[in-house]
Amino acid sequence: MKVTIIKDDNAVYKDNISYMGLDLFFIPADIHALQWKDTTGWIEYNDEETQPQPISMLPSWAEDCLLAWQKAYDEEQAFIELEKKLEAERLALEALEEAERLEKEAAKATSVV
Repeated sequence: MKVTIIKDDNAVYKDNISYMGLDLFFIPADIHALQWKDTTGWIEYNDEETQPQPISMLPSWAEDCLLAWQKAYDEEQAFIELEKKLEAERLALEALEEAERLEKEAAKATSVV
């Protein structure tokens, strides 16, 4: 799993899917960003003099960021599914209206004869 968390952007990137504008209030004030890949990573600080700190375990605030990312992802997927359902219903309604139109045309054609 690849993760990037950028506090100033309120952004979490996980495996190339990103959400910005998340409520990441739980990130400590001195943190600028976190980078993570599979089993290791580092934390970058706002203080440019402080060197990035290597980590081998995600801090609890990063886990909270991933929960915020997951919530945004789940909401997006639910919205996509709803759009698909609405589109299917719209197409079904169009097909029904077309069938009714053709039925009326056929009825007119047979009544004229």
